[in-house]
Amino acid sequence: VEYQKLSRALYSQQLKFIDEELGKIFSTIQNSLLLEKTIVVLYANHGDGLYDNKIPNHGVSYQSCVSVPLLIRHPKIHKPLRIQKSVNLIDLVPTIYEMLNVNLPKSIDGISLVKTIKYGSYDRPYMYGVDKESQYIRVGMMKLIVWVDFTKELYNLATDPHEQKNLTSQYPELVDSLYAIMVNHELEQMDRALSLLKNE
Repeated sequence: VEYQKLSRALYSQQLKFIDEELGKIFSTIQNSLLLEKTIVVLYANHGDGLYDNKIPNHGVSYQSCVSVPLLIRHPKIHKPLRIQKSVNLIDLVPTIYEMLNVNLPKSIDGISLVKTIKYGSYDRPYMYGVDKESQYIRVGMMKLIVWVDFTKELYNLATDPHEQKNLTSQYPELVDSLYAIMVNHELEQMDRALSLLKNE
């Protein structure tokens, strides 16, 4: 508990520092009259465990590490919008391309989030992530984590957002189904990588 308090206090200090530095950047942009011609995107590539799930740092598939902030300031949008759905950061590049009316190269992965921003719908049937110790697949609010030793954890993020209650024994068929989607995703990505190598 003491380590968790200390890590959260240090993290809060880091956030305060970043906030102050971002304030300087925004002030410079605003003073240069570029703010109304600039799309600003703020995000983090990962979170930190902060001893949630007994994890002190990052590099695992728990929400404290994979759920990160994403803020987009567009000069033509004057009213704040909050998108409730989780999205993939891989979709940022196609989003900015569409906002700038630039054609997207075929080699770029991801889907534009412009439709999500406008209507709230999101076209991805699942979310997938991998790190050095685990990987996860998420369909709706159900999330399966598979560790390198093939230990599996299943969580309902709607009722258990901090991933404290492993449901694998209660829903073995769902575990198998989500795991099959994960394996199929990996095979698709390997096939795509091989086809890109052949075309080089």
